[in-house]
Amino acid sequence: MTVVFIQEFPIGDRSTENYEFMKDKIGDEKIEGLIVHKAGFDDPHLASIIRHCRELPGQALFEYLDGDGKPQAVASQDVNDYLKEISGAEISAKDFRTWAGTVFVAAQLAKRDGPVGPSHMVAAVREASRRLGNTPAICRKSYVHPRVLDPRTWEAADRTALRPPRGLRADEAAFLTLIRPPRRASRTPPLRRSSPATSRSASPASP
Repeated sequence: MTVVFIQEFPIGDRSTENYEFMKDKIGDEKIEGLIVHKAGFDDPHLASIIRHCRELPGQALFEYLDGDGKPQAVASQDVNDYLKEISGAEISAKDFRTWAGTVFVAAQLAKRDGPVGPSHMVAAVREASRRLGNTPAICRKSYVHPRVLDPRTWEAADRTALRPPRGLRADEAAFLTLIRPPRRASRTPPLRRSSPATSRSASPASP
């Protein structure tokens, strides 16, 4: 299933409120003041929810019916409040966008057989920005972990594919391995356990 939605910007007296009208205009033509996004997914449960939302009256894609049966739009603040409620942490949708952008860029760079240079990072960020619907500059500044864009990270990076822990994809697990600092070796030498014979020989003789 593919969903097309429009990100709107104020453009003077041009009306962009009629979604059906603007949808007919969408194609290869670029419309001033509009950014068109396409999102594809194959989750049957999610597809069912989207179809139900489309059947509700109104122009917003994500809506719900309140207690009086009236459609109410789901705003970004509603999403952020929900994420905080279920996680018990100060988290927002931006954290998920940052995670997605960072993991994508790291995965693109990890595919390289040779050294990772600035030009490779620029290309990976450009592709990530296209997926997120931002400019490359905004994507680099706000949606990619700085360690991923540090050449020193890749100089000592271990790109060996490991079995991801439960709940993580392989590219997500690889990103966490990439940014985690290496474990420092303990400076305290391990204790040597003496054998019983050694302990007896080391004991002072009884009078």
